[in-house]
Amino acid sequence: MSMQDLKFFRPIVADEYVRQGIVEGRLQPMEVRKSARIKARQGKVGEEITTILPSGLKEVSGVVRESEQTGRPGWIATNPGGEEYIIEDHDFQSLYMADPEHPGEFKKKVPALAVQIDENVAFSNKWGEEFKVEAGGYLIFHDGARGLLGTGAYGVDRDAWAQTYEPTGKDAKEALKQAIAAYGITREEMEEARRPKTEGTKQAPSDKKSEGHGLDD
Repeated sequence: MSMQDLKFFRPIVADEYVRQGIVEGRLQPMEVRKSARIKARQGKVGEEITTILPSGLKEVSGVVRESEQTGRPGWIATNPGGEEYIIEDHDFQSLYMADPEHPGEFKKKVPALAVQIDENVAFSNKWGEEFKVEAGGYLIFHDGARGLLGTGAYGVDRDAWAQTYEPTGKDAKEALKQAIAAYGITREEMEEARRPKTEGTKQAPSDKKSEGHGLDD
């Protein structure tokens, strides 16, 4: 048994975890773009792929399926670091375009919203396959083609992230506003979640605005 197998991963529902983290101010959304090109080939239905990170962590295992929208099998993508993973055909067509200067390689067409996490987490994707992300990694929960990903939210390892993603330069408050609107988070939810919890005493109202959390915008 490896050290990776001994690590504890907190079980979560990714979409709920991100939403609650934004409500409480623990997670800060950022807009990013995938700057690296990927290599990709269309897989065969039933083909099994396990994403293994350089650290040895088995991030996720899955099989190629037909897309409900297109009826075609998914794609096997390979990041610059060599890790392979599956992208559903409908998603691949929506998100990627061929790079004419690099045959056989593809680049992402749309930006995404992501949060960085500070603990090891594990969650099920929309096919019930377990996905593990270590502390320091990222959860992508929204993109420009599909909106909120729901059970399609996915993780990116910290080292892979450094090789493949970069900020778009969008202001952090604007990214937060976009995430709040996408999740339908209300000002009241955020204020309640961030109100100091005290026992037996009442805190006097404060006129100070909450900075950096979108509560003053």
